[in-house]
This record gives sequence, C-alpha cells and structure tokens, in this order.
Amino acid sequence: MRVSFPAPYEGQRLSVYHSEDPLKEDCLSGATGAAGCVDHFVGALAVIRFDVTRAGDGKPSAASIRELVTVVDQSPGLQSRPPFAMTVKLTDGSGSDLQAFGYDESPLPVAGRAAEREAAKAAWRRYRQELYLDKDRQPFAVVDWLHTTTRIQIVRVDAPPVR
Repeated sequence: MRVSFPAPYEGQRLSVYHSEDPLKEDCLSGATGAAGCVDHFVGALAVIRFDVTRAGDGKPSAASIRELVTVVDQSPGLQSRPPFAMTVKLTDGSGSDLQAFGYDESPLPVAGRAAEREAAKAAWRRYRQELYLDKDRQPFAVVDWLHTTTRIQIVRVDAPPVR
C-alpha cells in the first residue's frame, strides 16, 4: 500500500489523471458513487495504491480488497456519516482508492469564499478503515485517518494478529 497526498485544493476542479492516459481527466463528484463534477472543491485528498502479489511465487494477485470505513470522531457541527463499504478490484495485482475531505464552494458568493475557507480549516473527522482481502472475515490491516480541509494524514496502522 502506497499513499500520496496531493496539495490541497483551494477552489479548483476536483479531478485526477491516470498513468495509463495522463491527458485524460477523471472528474470526481462530491458524493460517493455520484456522477458529475465539483468545479470549486476546497479540501484535501489522499491517493492510495494497492499492489498485491501471491506469497508463493511473487506474481500479481487476481484479488479484491474490501474496505469498511467508520467515523471514530469528528468536530462539532459536521453532519454524521454512516459507515461506508467499498470493494477495489485489482487488475494485474494493482488497484487504487481515493479519499477526499472538503466541500464545494460553488454555491457561495465569491466575496464570502475566503472567509468560509478559513472557517472550514477547523473541521476534522477521524476515520477507521478496515481492509480485507477477498472474502476474508478478519482485516489484514486497520488504518486510522485524520481528515481536514488542508491535509489528510495516517494516524496509525495496525496489522491485527492472525487467528
């Protein structure tokens, strides 16, 4: 698992580019699974890349990584967020995930955006992400994250003992 942390967005279009076609923009929406673009995103991203090989021969694994993400704690005033589950299908042993924390400032008047960005810096949320390989019932890793509008960071990573 490799994690990169792009520079925070300060009112830019929320999009990413893939190494297969670095000129092709993938537009991201503000809601998980929703289509559309956030043209004035303020917040932070974390890009996670999974590379999985078989222990026996070191060849790429044809597997999936399931994740279950729950909110552990958050700053007052944020709406509650239910647990989130997703599966990342690995292709040639590789897959990726994206975490974002922030908001779309498009509805705000231009004159008020700077003040809102400053106020939003106080918002935070701590998440626990459990990672499972295929249909395993026990996670192979548990990652605690801290999200703010200016930075996403890993707080702790645990590899639970095998039962």
